[in-house]
Amino acid sequence: MKNIVITRSINQISDISELLTDLGMNPVQFPCIEIDSLEYKENLFKELEMLDNYDWILFTSRNTVKVISEIINENQMKINWNHIKVGAIGPETGKMLSNALKISEVFTPESSNFKSFTDELPIMINEKVLVPQSKIADNKIVDNLEKKNIFVQKIIAYDLKLGSGGENVPKMLKENSIDAVIFTSGSTVTNFLKRTHPENSKNTPVFCMGETAYKMALKEGFNFVFKPNKSTLIDTVGLLKNYFIEASRE
Repeated sequence: MKNIVITRSINQISDISELLTDLGMNPVQFPCIEIDSLEYKENLFKELEMLDNYDWILFTSRNTVKVISEIINENQMKINWNHIKVGAIGPETGKMLSNALKISEVFTPESSNFKSFTDELPIMINEKVLVPQSKIADNKIVDNLEKKNIFVQKIIAYDLKLGSGGENVPKMLKENSIDAVIFTSGSTVTNFLKRTHPENSKNTPVFCMGETAYKMALKEGFNFVFKPNKSTLIDTVGLLKNYFIEASRE
């Protein structure tokens, strides 16, 4: 049975675990990120109360959807999502918006990366955009939109901290019993290396859901880095499955 490390935060591991288990693989839980939103919720709540002031709200991660969903539920807010246009950077984030916030119409780009997102967004110059995102997120989306003379309000929704707990992956790496790792963001890559140091994992195949994780894995020197054409969990796990099928034929 293949041991596949899942690096997502603890509350987002179950969906990948189920997919891997269905394929007869062993999901190894090893959270490399932890979402900390407590100190940012009050400001974000105030901004959500004034959501009618904006024409768009853009979601750049599932973590943002989770935090906003929590704020809405905790404060029993009633938001009419038909009065604002919603954008999601990728299909997984868009799917979560539909499930968690019951938003029926969500714009998603053809490719799940910042450039495609901002290039394809049908935003008009006179429209106002709210971008809640991670404290450590760069300004690519904001900068690209502001270059088009679009008003953008960025607000911090959460911070990402080093994850903890899970199985003893450093020991498993030392014993060569890890078959692959799934990365879902750039932070999962860098924090995985922090949590497993000094064990060397660079020859372990890694499967990246999204361009950001893919580029970070290459930058950090992993030798076998793979990315599906579509940035979804199903496509990422499907690519992993096909990799091991092909490897078994050699």
